[in-house]
Amino acid sequence: MKKLLAGILTLSIVLSSNGIAIAAEAIEENPTSTEHQADIVENIVGTGEVNPDIDSCGINLTVKGEAVNLGIPQNGSGAIDLETFAGTRFSIGLPKDIKNANAEVTEKGTVIYNGEEDVSVVVQAIRKEQCGLTIEGIRSMIVIKDEKASKEYEFDYNLPAGYGLMTSEEYYGTKNAEKGYIYS
Repeated sequence: MKKLLAGILTLSIVLSSNGIAIAAEAIEENPTSTEHQADIVENIVGTGEVNPDIDSCGINLTVKGEAVNLGIPQNGSGAIDLETFAGTRFSIGLPKDIKNANAEVTEKGTVIYNGEEDVSVVVQAIRKEQCGLTIEGIRSMIVIKDEKASKEYEFDYNLPAGYGLMTSEEYYGTKNAEKGYIYS
């Protein structure tokens, strides 16, 4: 039950200062190279928590976990689907800035949508052990290619009735909070 609850509670989205660091590095080299952007992201946030077992058959890229299954869209116009083994479903729509981008998957399991505009979106299926619990979810990041890029991006959440988003500070309290994390 603890695994299931942790899986439900930790649909984590990282929209932190990592995006700024990524953009600064990407501008210096070829900001349109998907491989280059993925390397930067993987070097900054790491891949130790990334679940690289992605099945690319079907409409979505599928990642099967212990408590949740993830469906990551093959195209940026889709939504990320998370379904627990208890049947609870969430979805997160990707920003419209990448609606025409196709998903590219790195060897380490990072999914990147290289937008036509000045932005890309990166999605990683994550899995980590914490306090004896397996926590599964997704980590998403925005790679801003240059100063012309939009200053605002929207991820549309479709949550079950009675569910909502909370910050790390609300979930853990300010003493143990992980800055930039949002939980559902």
